[in-house]
Amino acid sequence: MANLHLISDLLEKKKIGKIQFCEQVGITDQTLRQIQTRNSTRTDILEKIAQVLNVPVGYFFGEQIGIVVSGEHNQVHNGQGDQVMLTPEQREIEHLREIITEKEKIIDEKERLIQVLMDKK
Repeated sequence: MANLHLISDLLEKKKIGKIQFCEQVGITDQTLRQIQTRNSTRTDILEKIAQVLNVPVGYFFGEQIGIVVSGEHNQVHNGQGDQVMLTPEQREIEHLREIITEKEKIIDEKERLIQVLMDKK
């Protein structure tokens, strides 16, 4: 069963206004309230909601999202065969995570080299 109450959480986290969101999905504010109250909607509307919120439809059914960035593109694979669009902020965060990972690898290698050199003394 879907949990369409997650829509409000995502709107808050992504700092998207309900009116703006409803316009992008093509529904009214009243329709959004009905969707959340009934915890049900048509498939095409759910797909549009997921697209606007940049999450897979499965997100509303409790599927975990394990995002893996593929290159420097705007799309990522979520580990379930779906592609998710990233916002510019999300792309920047993923890019910074990649940089940090690379820097940590370099630091680990330098520490290993230092240890080897110290052991030779």
